Order: sequence, then C-alpha cells, then structure tokens
Amino acid sequence: MRPGACLSLRSLVRCALFVAAGIVLGQLFHLVGMGPTFLPLHLPAQIGGLLLGAQAGLLIGICTPLASSLLTGMPPLLPMALRMVVEMGAYGYLAGLLHRNLRLAPLPSLLGAILGGRLLMAVADSLFFWHLGLPRLSVAQNIWLAFSFGLPGVCLQLALVPSVLALLKRHLGEARCRDRDLGSPLPGFLAEQARKGLEAPARRLQPGGEEESP
Repeated sequence: MRPGACLSLRSLVRCALFVAAGIVLGQLFHLVGMGPTFLPLHLPAQIGGLLLGAQAGLLIGICTPLASSLLTGMPPLLPMALRMVVEMGAYGYLAGLLHRNLRLAPLPSLLGAILGGRLLMAVADSLFFWHLGLPRLSVAQNIWLAFSFGLPGVCLQLALVPSVLALLKRHLGEARCRDRDLGSPLPGFLAEQARKGLEAPARRLQPGGEEESP
C-alpha cells in the first residue's frame, strides 16, 4: 500500500480479524496464567503490520488492547491498556514500514519493531507517571524494564511470527490465483484448452501461410 493511501474495505476486514484473533489469544493465554509472560496480544499487531502494511498494523495495534479491555476486562483500561496502545501501535506501524516500505526481511523488520515499540513504551511510561505526579523511575530504568520484561514473549514472537507470516502469504497468494480464475470467462482448465485450440492452427501453417502436407 502506498504511504498515505486509505485502507481498502478488504484491508479493514482483515484488520478486524486480527483484532478478534488477539482478543481470543489473550483469553486463552490468561486462562492458563501465561498472558503476562508470553504477551499474546502483541502477535496480531506484529503479524498484521508485516502482512498488511504500516497503516493496518497501527490500526490493529491500537484497537486490539482497547477492544480486549472493553470486552473482557483484560488488560485493565487504566493504565495498562493505554500503555499497550502506544507499544502495540508502534509494533504494527514499524513492522509494516520496515517490511513493506523499506523491503527488509521479516525477521529484521520484526526485531526493529520490537526494539522501537519497547523504547517508545519506556518513554511514554516516564511521561505518563510524570504527568500524573506519581512516583516514577528514570527513563533509563524504564528502558531497562521494558527490554527485560517479557523476554519469553519476545522469544516466542521471534520464533513464531516469521513462520505464521509465510503461511499467510502463501494462503493469500493461492486465494488471489483462485480469484483470477473465477474472474475469467472460462474456468482455468477450459481456458487453457481454448488457448491450445487457438494455437494449433497456427502451428499447422507453414511460414508462407499454406498448410503443411500430411
């Protein structure tokens, strides 16, 4: 998608599916008490950004924690969900920017998105607590906590996201091929047979335009 272009209806539907997947994943991980450890809500924003682009990734990253908080109560809206909006929005946007616009491979794009999102969340935490007049850590301490917290989740993201992305790209590529076949006046097989039937008389003609002798 070109920078500044509006999201198509198909992209918006896909964004909604990623948001729904994030809500379901969050609930599944929280049922076994592993949500804060493996950070399942991060996955849809990262995969969606890599697959659909920066704008879609930003939208998924903003909507997923808010929708999950409003529908399930997890994460709590204040302050956790608002913090995650900053972090996950950065994940989705940077993943799409690096992969779709700058043409980096999925793994470096994902790593850059994780680093950028964590750094931005650390700065946002410092500003958030300073604005509320609450006891706060220094920016350097927040950065250290941001990068040290949830390391199992980061490892899961680095191991899982590129593989899931490859599967989705292959599935979408096959779907596009089916769409092209269905859009043709003839199904793919019949269209191929018609093409061969049109080529046969041309092969039977000599360069001068006369038919070959038997």
